[in-house]
Amino acid sequence: MYLKEIVINGFKSFADRTRIGLSPGITAIVGPNGCGKSNIVDAIRWVLGEQSAKALRGGSMHDVIFSGTDKRKPLRFCEVELVFADCEKELGTAFNEVSVMRRVSREDASDYFLNGKACRLKDIQRLFMDTGIGRVSYSFMVQGQIDQILSANPAERRTLFEEAAGITRYKAQRKEALGKLALVDQNLARITDVVEEVSRRMGSLKRQAAKALRFRRAQHRLRHLDLASLAHQYAERDAAAAELEARAGTLRETVAVARDALREREEKLASAKVERAELFRRIEEGTQTAFALRSEKENAEAQVRMAEVRQNDLRERIAQVEQECAALAARRAELEARLQGDASDKQRRVGNVEGADEAYRRSRGELEQLLAELAELDRAVAQERQALLMNEGEITRCRATVTNVEVELRTSESRRAEIANALAQAREERFALDARLAEIRSVAEMKRAELARSRQAVAEAQERAKALAAQFREQQQTISRLDRVVARTSAQANVLEQQQAKFEGFSAGAKAVLGGAMQDAVPAGSAHALNALLEISSPENAAALEALLGAAAEALVFDDGVSVPAVAEALEKKELGGAFFADGKIPLRKNAAAPRQDVPAFLTPAGTLFSVKNP
Repeated sequence: MYLKEIVINGFKSFADRTRIGLSPGITAIVGPNGCGKSNIVDAIRWVLGEQSAKALRGGSMHDVIFSGTDKRKPLRFCEVELVFADCEKELGTAFNEVSVMRRVSREDASDYFLNGKACRLKDIQRLFMDTGIGRVSYSFMVQGQIDQILSANPAERRTLFEEAAGITRYKAQRKEALGKLALVDQNLARITDVVEEVSRRMGSLKRQAAKALRFRRAQHRLRHLDLASLAHQYAERDAAAAELEARAGTLRETVAVARDALREREEKLASAKVERAELFRRIEEGTQTAFALRSEKENAEAQVRMAEVRQNDLRERIAQVEQECAALAARRAELEARLQGDASDKQRRVGNVEGADEAYRRSRGELEQLLAELAELDRAVAQERQALLMNEGEITRCRATVTNVEVELRTSESRRAEIANALAQAREERFALDARLAEIRSVAEMKRAELARSRQAVAEAQERAKALAAQFREQQQTISRLDRVVARTSAQANVLEQQQAKFEGFSAGAKAVLGGAMQDAVPAGSAHALNALLEISSPENAAALEALLGAAAEALVFDDGVSVPAVAEALEKKELGGAFFADGKIPLRKNAAAPRQDVPAFLTPAGTLFSVKNP
């Protein structure tokens, strides 16, 4: 495996993307001071995970980004990529080439890429572990580093030799495993505390759970009873409300019918009032017509009386003229007789006769004139009488009309009184229905209010039931969680017991001694593990005690009469492996001793961390 190519972009003095190809063998990069040779080595260390800005000859990580010149603007980010070739065997990958790139920006964003894919620095370090490639390794030697290695102490040289020998990976894995074991021990300590706490609380929680379950059942029963009662009340009130609604509907229909009848009667009353007004108008017109006809009749009667008077006068004059004519005729006859008797007096008498004839003709003419006037008066009287008869007929008709109108008026008055009585009765019924409807509405409102209160009570009961159900679910979840914790703790305790029964963590020799495979050298029950005899005063002190004891925590303690050298010799003879042995007696101390007065307050004496049990 060799470094094939270095790609630098924006790192320190490399403002432009620069590719440096490296062939197998030796490649030398030469140049004057300040041209950037050391920056190439810094770039290699930086891309392999160097986190110290001072190691890169800078004040902060932003100093590795090109800061600009008088003619160039500063860059926002920098990146360096290393391409390794022929790395299948060393890296254990299926790729012939592996590229590693690191990019950092001024926004404090730092990213690593492996073959173009984002990854963690830990992945890159794990990939190159035991290959001698890293931010501090023997593959990249900077100026003065060889002198540092030659003048280094054995511990520092050992680190270099371990990396070259390929055991760094295993040491890292061992360190990681030890860290995980420490974390497991901490978790076990916490689990032990949890188990103890849960064990203490289990009885109380079970009693509380039983009480909660009984309470939940009683609450559930009470909720069902409340809901049944509320449902029954709701059904009763709903039925009552429905009945009231039906009665209200019937009353509304009755009120509507009464209102229609009242409206019809009011319309009839209005029509009757109109008819009455029309009749009054017709009566007034008939009365005025009767008065006019009566006046005309009186005028006609007066004219008839005047005509009769005039007719009587004319008749008297006619009678008088007739008498005069008769007298003249008698005188004429007398004169004719005398004429015949007295011829002498003929001339004189003829003259008298002529005079009498002249008088007769005048009288006759007057008579004819009077007769003509009489005939004219007769015709006028006849016409007046005919007009009078016509007026009397019209008056009779008017009187009949007035009588009919009066009859209709009386009938209308009667109908008006009936309609007024019916209207008053309808109004009274309407008032009664309105009062009944208002009462029903008030009762309905009361029922609705009761129904709303019932619904609110049902809703509140449901909310209480939901809250109680939520509390019960929370308690059940708590119990389930505690059950899971107890089950997990029990499982872990079982695992620990199994591990303790199998003496996991002890060496093979210690397992053989504790497991009874050394009955000839170690009697049964006379060998004890040191960590089993120690009682820790507080779980927080477990890590401190473990660090204090180290590998001695796996040491074996024997009862009196057991020879430690004999046990070691027997293990070696049977090739069962080695073991740690506690040399000498372990003082039994049930209670921790009082702290020494000369120890600072921030230090805890190791002897106070534990006490020793009697085997």
